[in-house]
Amino acid sequence: MPGKIEELAAVLEEELDLANRLLDLAKDARAAAIAVDPETLVQIVAEQEECAARLEVAEARRIETAGAVGRELGLDGREPVRLKAIAERADGAQAARLRSLGSRLKRCSAELREISARNCRLLESSLAHVGEFFVLLAEARQKPAAYGAGGSPRPLAGAALMDRKA
Repeated sequence: MPGKIEELAAVLEEELDLANRLLDLAKDARAAAIAVDPETLVQIVAEQEECAARLEVAEARRIETAGAVGRELGLDGREPVRLKAIAERADGAQAARLRSLGSRLKRCSAELREISARNCRLLESSLAHVGEFFVLLAEARQKPAAYGAGGSPRPLAGAALMDRKA
């Protein structure tokens, strides 16, 4: 059984590494969005997708391994076995390690959700501003030009460089 618990701890460490990488990438994505660097943002998103796919595989392995450990510990297998239940039945050092990994993974996941939500709001706001800019350009194009062909100003009532929306 210690082998199965070690296997579970190894999967948790892999999940934690991947979650931390996703967290770093989310921070990098925010910086790229603020810097208006779409090339870097595309690269970051591609790496995020790869990490997320690997995390999904690791999560499935964790669920499977936790189920096997739970069965060996005599836990009811009708519902997914929780890490807390395994830690309660494992010996001291193994239990402490599992609790630590679970706690760190939970904190990392919460921070990742928070930063991802913030990034989403930032990108939505950026897209809204771009949309408003295009509306402004379209409105300006429909108005007569402020200057004639020779560069002389035309008398326009209420001509403005920018409207009040900007």
